[in-house]
Amino acid sequence: MRKILCTSLFLLSVSLFLYGQNNLEEVKKILAKTEKLDENHIWQLSSKLEYYEDKLSVYLEKNYFSLSPKARLLCIYVLAKQGRLPRALPWLKKFIHYSKHPVKLRKQALYILEREAKQKKDVEWLAKWLEQPGLEVELRIEAAKILRKIGKNPKGSRILKRYLRSREEAIQILAALALAEVGNPSFRVRKILERAAQYPTPTGEKARLLLKQLKLLDTLSETQGLTPEKRLKALEAKVEELKRKNKELERRLLSGVNTGKALLDEILDKISRYYDYRDPKEVDKMRLIESAAKGILDSLDPHSVYFTVEETRRFKESISSKYPGIGAYVQKDKNGFVVITRPIYSGPAYKAGLRSGDVIYEIYLEGQWRKTTEFKLTELVQKLRGPAGSSVRLRIWRKGWKNPREFTIIRQFVRVPMVYYSLLPGKVGYLQLTSFGSNCSKEFESALTELEKKGMEGLILDLRNNPGGLLVEAVKIADFFLPKGKLIVYSKGRNPLKAPKKEYWSTDEGTHPDYPMVILVNGGTASAAEILSGCLKIHGRATLLGTKTYGKGSVQELIPLRATRGRSMIKLTIARYYLPDGTNIDHKGLQPDLRVLPKEISFSADLYFQLLERKEFDSYLEKYYSKYKSLFQKLAIFDGRDPSRYPHFEELYQKLKDTKASRDLVRRVLRSKIRQRLADERGRLLVGDIEEDYQLRKAVILLLKKLGKNPREFPEYRGEQ
Repeated sequence: MRKILCTSLFLLSVSLFLYGQNNLEEVKKILAKTEKLDENHIWQLSSKLEYYEDKLSVYLEKNYFSLSPKARLLCIYVLAKQGRLPRALPWLKKFIHYSKHPVKLRKQALYILEREAKQKKDVEWLAKWLEQPGLEVELRIEAAKILRKIGKNPKGSRILKRYLRSREEAIQILAALALAEVGNPSFRVRKILERAAQYPTPTGEKARLLLKQLKLLDTLSETQGLTPEKRLKALEAKVEELKRKNKELERRLLSGVNTGKALLDEILDKISRYYDYRDPKEVDKMRLIESAAKGILDSLDPHSVYFTVEETRRFKESISSKYPGIGAYVQKDKNGFVVITRPIYSGPAYKAGLRSGDVIYEIYLEGQWRKTTEFKLTELVQKLRGPAGSSVRLRIWRKGWKNPREFTIIRQFVRVPMVYYSLLPGKVGYLQLTSFGSNCSKEFESALTELEKKGMEGLILDLRNNPGGLLVEAVKIADFFLPKGKLIVYSKGRNPLKAPKKEYWSTDEGTHPDYPMVILVNGGTASAAEILSGCLKIHGRATLLGTKTYGKGSVQELIPLRATRGRSMIKLTIARYYLPDGTNIDHKGLQPDLRVLPKEISFSADLYFQLLERKEFDSYLEKYYSKYKSLFQKLAIFDGRDPSRYPHFEELYQKLKDTKASRDLVRRVLRSKIRQRLADERGRLLVGDIEEDYQLRKAVILLLKKLGKNPREFPEYRGEQ
């Protein structure tokens, strides 16, 4: 009998052992499936693991380090879910502490702790954990919330309040949500929640629910006539409903509904495993995020773009055509020195005596003189710029000077002209508009009025290579030439609620005389420049001459970004514009009324620029400019392409024979040097070169014929009919 009993006990123990082994094998199989699932879907395996929850603690003890992070957290979750937090808590703390675990999983571990912890002692360890350096912000916020909510520790609130002052809006919102949950709905918290509630995301929905809860509390506290019992009952019912919705939102956040942000966060997390974000030389986290932002905007269309803080500053300067500096266009010469190609004639550099061709030999920086060869051109441009009212010391060398001379220039706000004009022979006005920056319409009308005072009878408007700019400025300029009640342009957006159809009409204010007009256009004429030229063509107000325009028929809006407090922005395509006849020229362009190609140059461009560097031209002008100044002023306007009109030209040409340049090319270079010297003397750019600009000559002849004049009566236009 005893033998039979012993045999039975042995068989039972073997069966129990095999049963336990089978259970552990099942656990292993279930956990292996976590490798095929992402962090958002591993929780569906928890119901299967619950059957073996009595074995999980032992399994974790033996296999913790061999398990993947997802498998570890799933086991911990099942243990905690079954009301066994004391057993699960050591594992949970260990998981949260381990910095190499993905941030998203550690955050989910904190969610588990928040849901299952019931006593202060369960979370009091977070106070010390929050002090460690390098802790991710979202983990710090979640832990601080738990410390205040469950641990009743005011340290949690202090940490959260600090994050309300963050420069990043996303961090402000996370802190505000946490403070609202722990019952600290200050005025600042409410304002941030109101902003977040506008966003169509789970975070935005959570903010809306919390605001409703706060509003309910406010309303109930002010309600009169209800007994305390009824008021409390209504409040409890509403709070329970909001709690239910809040838990659902937390579940959705936990499962990664916001996939776009989750994707970017995961990519950054993966990068952080191999790169050190703390070392900007190795990798700049902000640069990575900005690159992602650029990619998002670039994928929409060719004209939508993300501007960084620095790019935003430069873009605003280009639109305003105003910046603080010395006011000069510069470039590097063949020796590496910086040369002033042309001063801006209204700027401080010109007023201080700097001229075209001057070499910026040295700049005084941090107590010492440094040669400009030490800097890249972009670096030196930044050093020449600076706050208005500050000074910069420069040593300038000019041809003819033995040694450089020192200049101290007081930086000022320099406005880059957008309009250049001149009155050509035959009382033909020439007006060049380079871009549609802010207030360019005022500059345009001032030039137009000046030409009219000088007796202009017809106008050539040069919009070649004008990239466009502000739509409103194009509308204002079109209005100068149209009678009241003419449609200039209209726009229609993809979203009629955000960008409804908008029409722009001419008014009777400031309409200029109905003189004939020719507009010069080419492949660089785009956007606002196409609106102006297309509108005036359709209404029969101007003739277009040149080549087909670029073809940009979309409207962009500049949108500052809250995340950088408006210091960066996006330029987003929101609509298309349509000309008065209903056509949209996007990717099509405008065809001119008269197609005229520019004449191909008959000389080598390289040789032309080599000649510009030759000292013989400067020596010639030093010797003869003062003596023949009145003649040179005439030749700068028109020389008939005749080298013999220049005094002692053969003497100059013989000195340049080694270049094998033709007489005509030497004449061209000499004339360009004279025109530049005249511009420096007058403080005004010479524009409208009827000698070398073939399209302009054709436009003048067309305009003279419209005026009933014979072009042959003017020596400048003979031979070009």
